[in-house]
Amino acid sequence: MLKLGAQSIPALYLGGEQVKKAYLGEIVVFDGGNASRLPEGYTEVEYIQSTGGAAIDTQQKPTQMLRMALDVETLEPPSETATKYILGSGYASSTSNKYWLFVQYQNTGIVAYMGNYGSRPTGVVVSADANPRRMNIIVDCSIKQVSVNGEAKTLTSNLFSTLMNNIHLLASSASTIAGNQVNANIYSCQMYTDSTLIRDFVPCVDPTGLVGLYDLVTGVFFDNQMNHGVFTAGPAV
Repeated sequence: MLKLGAQSIPALYLGGEQVKKAYLGEIVVFDGGNASRLPEGYTEVEYIQSTGGAAIDTQQKPTQMLRMALDVETLEPPSETATKYILGSGYASSTSNKYWLFVQYQNTGIVAYMGNYGSRPTGVVVSADANPRRMNIIVDCSIKQVSVNGEAKTLTSNLFSTLMNNIHLLASSASTIAGNQVNANIYSCQMYTDSTLIRDFVPCVDPTGLVGLYDLVTGVFFDNQMNHGVFTAGPAV
């Protein structure tokens, strides 16, 4: 960004016309037509990729008014033996008192769990397509519904506990086992309480080279919170 002393100049005008680019010789010294929505030093990328167990802790717990949209692309077929988590939060005080919000990637397709379970539940198959693909996943706790690319299923409960863990992306918050994280690209994620936007995640690389998601709402950078795995960056936007 062009500066006058310590003051940043977000726009230049020649008469009444905005200058899109300014050059010093052949060097672009100002580009007002491609302003970044991220702070200086951050590089927005198309997606962040996890192929080794990395995950994002959103610092948000499930509530009855939570709604979230996740643009994600799975990179490999689901395991025949291990449950993979696209997103998750859980709490269990006993074998008969469980609170879950899970979207799982299984060999039967995309399976969702929402609410309180008195015993080990059977998840709802939202989509029977188990092929690796890009998906727009909508979780709407207010109407007890999960959808995958417009294919929606209603679940039986949206009752949650304040003792639940934070929602993780590409993991169950209760899981630290590398085999339970799904290998995938994250393109974006928004989270709402009722109609209020509380998270708006943008894939990026921070000024130190860490790869993660920058939240436009809080102005906080979120990187890998697991004890294994790393994120790699997709192409710059």
